[in-house]
Amino acid sequence: MWRWVGWVAELDEPASVIAATARIDPATPAADLVPREVPQGHPKARSEARHHALLRALQLLVALALFARAQVHPPDDPSALRFWLVARLRVLGQLALLTRPGFSPPLENRVRGPPV
Repeated sequence: MWRWVGWVAELDEPASVIAATARIDPATPAADLVPREVPQGHPKARSEARHHALLRALQLLVALALFARAQVHPPDDPSALRFWLVARLRVLGQLALLTRPGFSPPLENRVRGPPV
């Protein structure tokens, strides 16, 4: 589970997703809805670094949910994270692999057609 949380935490800045949401809907209360702390009934991280990764992952997932809700046409995919990752792949050619942090280099888009 921690591997996935760390991966999500490194995907993007929650603030940039909130900014993209505000560009779609300037009246959005998205910035106020992003959590400032991890709700805890007990400690959820064994170190400060893990706690920071957990908070950042939570903030990014909330920001992505708000981004998906702000779309003019709601996404068909119920997963805001998957909707965002698929959009990044389609538009920018970015592939996010769980085996390493961040995005892979853009995929080469070879033009297909008859030989010249």
